Amino acid sequence: MKIILLTSLIIISPLTLAKSYYEPHHIQVFKEKGVCDGCDLSGFDLTTNKNGPIVLKNSNLIRSNFYSPGNRQYSDFSNVMGLRFSMYDGEFSYSNFTNADLRNANLRYNNFTSADFTGANLTGADFYRVNLYHAKISSEQLKSVENICGAILPDGTEKDC
Repeated sequence: MKIILLTSLIIISPLTLAKSYYEPHHIQVFKEKGVCDGCDLSGFDLTTNKNGPIVLKNSNLIRSNFYSPGNRQYSDFSNVMGLRFSMYDGEFSYSNFTNADLRNANLRYNNFTSADFTGANLTGADFYRVNLYHAKISSEQLKSVENICGAILPDGTEKDC
């Protein structure tokens, strides 16, 4: 009897104590408006019905995925916590990534023309085939990126693989 009770507790305890990473209300706000300042959207596959720029400044995007084709120019990702954040194949020209923590983020195939990465932590990020033409990004930041194969650099040259 004790073994059955103990086994039941071991199986049930993690299920009852488990909590989702993201805040459900924040997800709904982002889906409807494309704006969520200071939200916890961690560990979620993000989508929005809103066209145009999105605002996720000061938000927790750890281990989130964002795929949103279309024009997202002038979006604001400033001060986001985006460790292992994935965002690909997007149009983010003129977007703001200042002071964003994007360590080990997957940012493949995005257009970041004239985007601002001032103060962003890009250590280990994947910039495979991104467009960084005229982006505000330092040479130190570019050196910290894990993969920059095929990227268009701020000066317009293409990085060899």
